[in-house]
Amino acid sequence: MKRKLPSFDCCFCCSGVNPKGLRAQFHVEGNKITGSYQAPPEYCGYPGITHGGITATLLDEAMTWAATVYKNTFHYAGEIKVRYRRPVPTDSEIIITAYVSDIMKKIVVTAGQIETSNGTILACAEGKYYPMSEEQDTAIKQNMRGDVAFFDSGQQ
Repeated sequence: MKRKLPSFDCCFCCSGVNPKGLRAQFHVEGNKITGSYQAPPEYCGYPGITHGGITATLLDEAMTWAATVYKNTFHYAGEIKVRYRRPVPTDSEIIITAYVSDIMKKIVVTAGQIETSNGTILACAEGKYYPMSEEQDTAIKQNMRGDVAFFDSGQQ
């Protein structure tokens, strides 16, 4: 079952109301986080090519959600390694996926990739994510927009 993830008004990546944000939307599908995105021309590094920082942001967002959904607690990045395999175009939709690849005590290790609609891998990443404190996690969950019962439902 595909389920849309909630967002936060302040989030640069996933907020639908942040006027300077990417407005990317992500879903849970089985044990993966998925999303699609088309970068506008103002997010280019070179004409027609999405800036590498935007590419890394999209991967970080998906991998953060992978760790968060897996553990039912919000996480933050401790380390991200991105490999840029091909330029990410601004004129076509890309597919973003992420999943948990390992657990090391409190650290959740994730993997993610960005590909074209025909399956060409453009960028891939690995990340190590740490859990937020219980107080931070609660505060974040209280400020979600969208499916605010997401974590309470047990249907992640």
